Amino acid sequence: RPFPKCRTEDAHTRDSNDRVAACPATPHLPSLTKQARDMADHSAAKPAYSATACAARLGRLRETLDATGASGLLLIAGVDSRRHELSQRTLKWLLLGASGPGDEGACAADEAIDEVVLLVTRTGAKLYCTLASWRTLMPIVAHWRGLELHCLCETGAYEDADVVEAHKIRSFVGMLSSLAAEAGSGDLKKGGLLPVAMPVETAGEVERWPVVQAYALDDETVTLGSSADNKPAATGRGFFSMRHRVVPTFDFLSSSVLRQLDATSLRALHSHGLHRFSQQFAVVSGVLDRAGSGDSRRRLTERQLCEPLSTYFK
Repeated sequence: RPFPKCRTEDAHTRDSNDRVAACPATPHLPSLTKQARDMADHSAAKPAYSATACAARLGRLRETLDATGASGLLLIAGVDSRRHELSQRTLKWLLLGASGPGDEGACAADEAIDEVVLLVTRTGAKLYCTLASWRTLMPIVAHWRGLELHCLCETGAYEDADVVEAHKIRSFVGMLSSLAAEAGSGDLKKGGLLPVAMPVETAGEVERWPVVQAYALDDETVTLGSSADNKPAATGRGFFSMRHRVVPTFDFLSSSVLRQLDATSLRALHSHGLHRFSQQFAVVSGVLDRAGSGDSRRRLTERQLCEPLSTYFK
């Protein structure tokens, strides 16, 4: 089914009543959302990762905001985060249905989230992705409420790398600016900085991420060359940490959220992990068989007996 054409920098939002609200300049977006719903309903009948399961995982991810008191959770994939392991793992867990340390059960290749920037808020989510990624993610995120999409929808625009990068920076800055507008005064008590949760161990890590470094560019430095109004793409108001208080959430995400057992992870465990576990357990049985019986078995240590399992699943 051909993908509908849409204007540069289009975005659509789903409100609390699950109705579609589109900006006046983009009347085609309701049909785009209907296509997403149709694809989601079709995929839900399959054992693959469904839009319903994705929405449930998004709800669990919001627990991070309650635990940290942050206004939003920022996740960045690919080179824009220097391929940060936990940031990418969290996005694969949420958007592709990956589970476990080996990311079993992912419904698509990692390339589907390579350019993704996701800002999860208390009432919605702001997503930046490329057109190719959106075609993969559209049926998966179809049940998200309050979704705001930032995507270059003109195929020809991707022929100019500078235009794509400028749009990404402009979207990144716009997502964070709108988060500040939505945040209440209580979120700005500590030093007047907006708290943003990120999957890092220390706040200083994020200043080395390319897209975060671009946050400090001058207004005139990055512009959207093909845009009709040629608006500036960045604010030029200093480093990211000068405008936002980074709340490290590495421990909470890795030890709590990503370790929760749900239907998706249970399915992945049954399809992938159980088979591998049975293979390694067969090796353990072989160790016992080779040891014979009686004194020979009693001389086996726990380390010798469990080595196949501990090595494979460490």
